[in-house]
Amino acid sequence: MGHGGPQLATKRLNATGAASALVDRWAAECAIVRLTPAGDPLKPGSASEAAPPRDSDAARPAKRPFRLHKVRGAAPRPPRPPRPPR
Repeated sequence: MGHGGPQLATKRLNATGAASALVDRWAAECAIVRLTPAGDPLKPGSASEAAPPRDSDAARPAKRPFRLHKVRGAAPRPPRPPRPPR
């Protein structure tokens, strides 16, 4: 086990048993990996690196939300078309 085992074991609040037993169990069953930087970080550019959205014919107009009761200040709904006769 590396140098991080005892430090990790003491920070585990829900671990059962002693920290030394936990470190021994981790050494036998787990791999603890420590990531280290591999050089200086890159400087961010001034422009956005986001790609523009793709064109799609799947877009459709949004429906108005269903309202059970009238809402004050809301625009009135357009009248429904008449029902066909039965």
